[in-house]
Amino acid sequence: MLHRAIKSSSSFRSILLQLPLASLPQKEVEAAYDTLLNSQVSYIHSDAATANPLFPVIEKSLNAEASLSKKLKSGTAFTAKYEWGNPRFSSGGISNYHEHSWSLEAAQDLWKNSFGKLSQSEFDFAQRSEKAAQWQVAAAAEQWVLGIVALFYEAWTMQKSVKSAKGDWKRKKTLAWITRKKFNRGTAEEPEKLQIESSALASEGIYITKKQGLISIWQNLVISLQLPREWMQIDPEIIPMSIPENLEKSFCEAKKAPIESALLKAKEYENKKLKDSLSLARSEAKPELSAFAQLAANGIDSQYFDSLVDSFSFQNPSLLIGLRLQMPLGFLGNKTKIMAATIQEKISETATLLEREQLEVKKENTCSEFSAIDQNVQLLEKALKKQKRRNYLETKRFQNGTTSMLNVIQSSDDAARVELSLSQIQAQQQLAFWQLKSLKGEILTKIKTELSAMGVDL
Repeated sequence: MLHRAIKSSSSFRSILLQLPLASLPQKEVEAAYDTLLNSQVSYIHSDAATANPLFPVIEKSLNAEASLSKKLKSGTAFTAKYEWGNPRFSSGGISNYHEHSWSLEAAQDLWKNSFGKLSQSEFDFAQRSEKAAQWQVAAAAEQWVLGIVALFYEAWTMQKSVKSAKGDWKRKKTLAWITRKKFNRGTAEEPEKLQIESSALASEGIYITKKQGLISIWQNLVISLQLPREWMQIDPEIIPMSIPENLEKSFCEAKKAPIESALLKAKEYENKKLKDSLSLARSEAKPELSAFAQLAANGIDSQYFDSLVDSFSFQNPSLLIGLRLQMPLGFLGNKTKIMAATIQEKISETATLLEREQLEVKKENTCSEFSAIDQNVQLLEKALKKQKRRNYLETKRFQNGTTSMLNVIQSSDDAARVELSLSQIQAQQQLAFWQLKSLKGEILTKIKTELSAMGVDL
């Protein structure tokens, strides 16, 4: 059933569609270190007036520039820039010329991102974010599986209830037939006949109502599991449904068995992500101090090609070195970020510890419940055998005229009630067993196996 559900269910696919979103933080950080190209072409035409007619004024100018910049994770940045201009002057006696220039600049962060600490914090945060998101998807998938399992056992319980109601109806129909025969022979009175016929009709009504409930659950399963729609026409009462009889109890018997719940993993990675967020906020709060050096050269000539050759022949070099400092004077924004990250990390850490404690309690309660249910199932199975035997004997006694009809009806009702209780407690036992499988991580392993076969990694 799970294989079919995981492979075909639209609701499960909607959960898996969240997986690609998990890698977005990592890609966003990587994008900041992509090589950046800047280029620009411009044309100027100016007839602006000047205060001094001897002052050179550019009337027309065609300009172009292009640059490549690259940041490294070590805190180093490189920029290569090329520019060309062809100004034409309307005054000042300057001849038109071409100018080519280029520059190479390198800068190294000495504080905020020294030795790539900030970059590493950014990547750590992105990786934790991806893992946290993946585990959140896994937790959602695990809860989805538990929901499908609960739906299956709801159908199984309802099917058992329908069969029990049908059995009760058949027993009362048989009793009504016997009573009519006795009434025709004069050994039973009409009130007795009417009572059992009324009881049989009421049992039939109960059977019809439960049968409709079973049909609704079956149709829900067909739609949820993307089964062929023609299967809706199948009588769910005759569909074979079984539950495993031998349930693994070693997880409860092991006192220190680790809990591998996907929900707990999601909480743990969310806490790790927020720890990295705090580390990132502290790194970003540091002042930005960088050392830089720029080497440049240019060439000017009336001819385009000659000015280009002059610029790259390094005849007119220039060198610039310096330090650059940028920092807020009050650090108010940085303090706010650090405070918010610290509070969120503490809240997440507390939530993770609480989740682990709750799962430990859930494990103990489920194991205790599982053991009690196991005993209850054995008792109800014995009780059901006795009730069915009692009903058989009461029916025989009624045929022989040694008991009242009320005793027969009561024995039938008691048998139906015990049978229904047994099916309900068996379903509870199975659901408790699946909760233990969730705590052991077996559901997640099953999901990963199924997805791996479909070419999807979780």
